[in-house]
Amino acid sequence: RREHELEIRGLYRQRRASIVLSHHDNAPALTISLEARATFALVLLSNVLKGRNDLLPRTVAATVAGFANTHTAQTDNPGKAVEFFSDPGCSAALKELVTRSPQCFSINEHGLQFSEAVLPDGLERGAAFALEQLWLVAIAAGRHKLLKRADYLVGGLGVFVKRRTILAWSPAALALVASAVIATLPSQAHAPDAAKPDPIAAVPMNRGWRLASAQDFDTPFRALAGDNLPSEGTVELDPGEGGKPDETAYLLVGNDGSRRLVIMARHGVCYDNRYVQLSGILRIPKEKLPLLAWPATDLPPAGTLRDGLMVVIDPQGSENPVFITQNCKVYAARLAE
Repeated sequence: RREHELEIRGLYRQRRASIVLSHHDNAPALTISLEARATFALVLLSNVLKGRNDLLPRTVAATVAGFANTHTAQTDNPGKAVEFFSDPGCSAALKELVTRSPQCFSINEHGLQFSEAVLPDGLERGAAFALEQLWLVAIAAGRHKLLKRADYLVGGLGVFVKRRTILAWSPAALALVASAVIATLPSQAHAPDAAKPDPIAAVPMNRGWRLASAQDFDTPFRALAGDNLPSEGTVELDPGEGGKPDETAYLLVGNDGSRRLVIMARHGVCYDNRYVQLSGILRIPKEKLPLLAWPATDLPPAGTLRDGLMVVIDPQGSENPVFITQNCKVYAARLAE
């Protein structure tokens, strides 16, 4: 916290991110940044703010991205800029992100940045949404190798996963922190009351999915689970100090009835797969973990003792896999005969 602004920092999908709220006369009211080291520089600059900024040397047609009437695109590499704008995913994310004239977007060797002159209504939702769109733009740039090599491989996982001391913020966490402090900063818009956090807000690409509830568990699964029947599709694994789990498994139900299993650790997604049929998931405490039959290859490290997650595809069968997660890698076994 500084005299005229508040800065929130953390990791968003393994990339360093920040949200700055400001009431300084010469600064945007909202600035959101995401680290992604681009091989070129581009500014999509609002026409009404053009005179207040240092522009890059060359102009490219903003009509490529559909912003001809509201923004000017400046770049140091027109060829890469046109390639960047031409990607459908990038163009779609930018159109979702930059929707009004006083908004600006930039990408360069330091990262991606979105700024807005006035704090918007619905700040909590808006900040989380803008951060997600920046991430989608970074992914699109990586597809065209417009990011430095180490940054587009595995979505930047190899670069930033070692920064374990920084909190891995989810969109909901960012929104809640922002809403908790926004009342202390002058604003031209009032933030609405904080809503109950979405239980799957941390799960990427969660649109069209909901957390499984007790009503989604069929009778055979209920019989198998017995007293261990979960009340919803969330299973916490390996609770540490203070009861905080090392991993959390989410069983999601799609609009079409399909099932999706996502396992997340503190630093990102470890497993994400869809199933045509999946009755439920059960935690097997490491102290009660039965004898497991492991495949000949891809064994967990020797001496691994972790909670197991039984993925119950057929409650009456014996081939249901048991997952064990170590350092965000998932190992699959089956119950030994």
